Amino acid sequence: LRESPQVLCIVNSRRHAQELYERLVDVEGAFHLTTLMCARHRREKLELVHEGLKSGTSVRLIATSLVEAGVDLDFPAVWRAEAGLESIIQAAGRCNREGRATVGHIFVFEPAGIAPPTEIAQFADAFRSVVRRYRNDPMSLDAISAYFQELYWCKGQEALDAKQILRQIAERQHGLDFPFETIATEFRLIEDFQVPVVVPWRGDSGDDDTAERLLRDLAYAPRPGLIARRLQPYVVQIPPRYRRDFLATGAVSVLREEDLGQQFVVLENLDLYRGDIGLSLADPTYRRTEGLVW
Repeated sequence: LRESPQVLCIVNSRRHAQELYERLVDVEGAFHLTTLMCARHRREKLELVHEGLKSGTSVRLIATSLVEAGVDLDFPAVWRAEAGLESIIQAAGRCNREGRATVGHIFVFEPAGIAPPTEIAQFADAFRSVVRRYRNDPMSLDAISAYFQELYWCKGQEALDAKQILRQIAERQHGLDFPFETIATEFRLIEDFQVPVVVPWRGDSGDDDTAERLLRDLAYAPRPGLIARRLQPYVVQIPPRYRRDFLATGAVSVLREEDLGQQFVVLENLDLYRGDIGLSLADPTYRRTEGLVW
């Protein structure tokens, strides 16, 4: 990554992305992009990345899979930590997508000492198995078909329908009395439950007070729905245990908890939010040294 002036590296976890970025932070054009940044912040970083790519300056972007869909990036070289074939193909779509280079290069690597997250490990295993058989063209339709056959065989029917949702539908298909309430309760597109924290991010320039104004308006709004929607670009989703730690240490506060519950949990310790990596979860009591001097 140090030897490539323009390169994208995609890894499987926010922790890995941050660790890798910290080892590259001294190199020109190092950028970091994960969901520990609010959407407003990510958009600002992506604008800088686009500018660098177009002007030909150094851009070394370390990111999670959030850049694999819906993000228009074009790098001459892409590195992708081992994952499922569908993720590898998505990553390849960020490599020489506009045909500006003679040839683009994508490298799939096994991170040293960092195993893929549990939810990705089985996908990575299926990819390894298939790529050995289709080394010359691992993105061919035959390879893709073999990959999903391998994946579903490894998972088994029970794993694919662990909550028995499909079985319940099949059992009642003739009478059409489907258990919609049960299905709605059981089904989760993303099982890894996350909770929101609102970050009053003012932008790299420090002049965006949108979140602060919206939070002030929230104190008097009889119906907070519109404000909640306008605050979405300033929200970071984190595991519940980290938000509990933030609450216990006073790193966050809860607005209108008496009538809105914990819908609006706001970051108070802004030292925990950095312009290069976003929200730090390591130590909820952290304070910058210069902020402690009076």
